[in-house]
Amino acid sequence: MAGYSDRFTLLNNDLLAYIFWSNEDANSRPSPTLRFQNLRDPGATPAPIENVWSYRVSPDQRFIALTQIDDVNTAFASSRLSVIPVEGGPPIWESAGASSPNWVPDGRQFIYAEFDSSGQWVAFRSVDLDSGESREFINRNLLSPPLEATYAEAVWSPTGEWLAMVTGGQPSNNQIWLVGPDGSEPRLMVVSQDYIGPPRFSADGQFLAAIVYAPNSNGQLQIINVPTGEIVVQTIASLNAYDWSPTGHQLALAKYDGLYRLTDPAAEPQRLNNNACYSVAWNPTR
Repeated sequence: MAGYSDRFTLLNNDLLAYIFWSNEDANSRPSPTLRFQNLRDPGATPAPIENVWSYRVSPDQRFIALTQIDDVNTAFASSRLSVIPVEGGPPIWESAGASSPNWVPDGRQFIYAEFDSSGQWVAFRSVDLDSGESREFINRNLLSPPLEATYAEAVWSPTGEWLAMVTGGQPSNNQIWLVGPDGSEPRLMVVSQDYIGPPRFSADGQFLAAIVYAPNSNGQLQIINVPTGEIVVQTIASLNAYDWSPTGHQLALAKYDGLYRLTDPAAEPQRLNNNACYSVAWNPTR
């Protein structure tokens, strides 16, 4: 069986998680499985979990929130979201019609997207793991105009001051919003006809970046100054991947024509080599 692996995450010193995309043949749709590998004791490796399209590990590395979709033709209308302990065991929380989990920085709550039976995004909800309580964080009808979207994801800033929401799936209706930690003061930051990838904050929470994917072209990076709402960088084209530095707001860019570094989002990119680059990651200690 052919396939490839991506989204590698080291859960602790011993356990590695990743998604393996398998193909029965060249014409079949890839099927994702969340796999694990115990690096110290291979015999203690947990069993794989099928149909996992995305997962997020809690900041304290105790839990995994994962989205499973059994029928890709109905997408998020058939999705279910579960939270499981890293060491294994039954889910401690689960819900149908839910996806795209992202953890609050304190690790005791997470945000997820809720969808109706037709696959339309309805709201973002938050869950408190201590109580198991789920509450509506922000509803699509609170945004102006109300959104029709078949894709939605939310990301917390490292400081917990802001939540960035990306929604899309309809022509001319791909958007990035910023809201406060209680769901108040929604600010529309980006509108695009093209698909927008999940946004990512810089380590200091001052900037927000996202890749816009136009049809038949490579990704283009946009960077927003969070306090002012100004788009600092309109487009950095031909981008394969990027990564924020562990502190501050430097950027490493992997492009088809080389590896680049930005000491500041508004600075001129510094080319580090001339080779095609497809992924990039900072050393966590730098």
